[in-house]
Amino acid sequence: MIPSHIYIGKSLKDTIKSYFEKNSFSKIGVLVDENTYKHCYPILSPSLPKHFVIQIKSGEENKNLTTCSHIWKELTEQQLDRKALLINLG
Repeated sequence: MIPSHIYIGKSLKDTIKSYFEKNSFSKIGVLVDENTYKHCYPILSPSLPKHFVIQIKSGEENKNLTTCSHIWKELTEQQLDRKALLINLG
């Protein structure tokens, strides 16, 4: 079973800071589409430790093997391992 965590609080910045103080990752990636990159990522990114971004196109028509291949290629190029974290903003 994969553990899941739900954090509730008034400050996203404080919650994220606390999370990364308690957990350690070899690398951190953030998966976004053009909408979440524009609207959500600017709120989240200042609170994240060093990370990289993978951007895909939005829309149901882009939920396909070509997009999966693009994501997989980026993860491979960034050399993510089992101790890495990928945050999906969506």
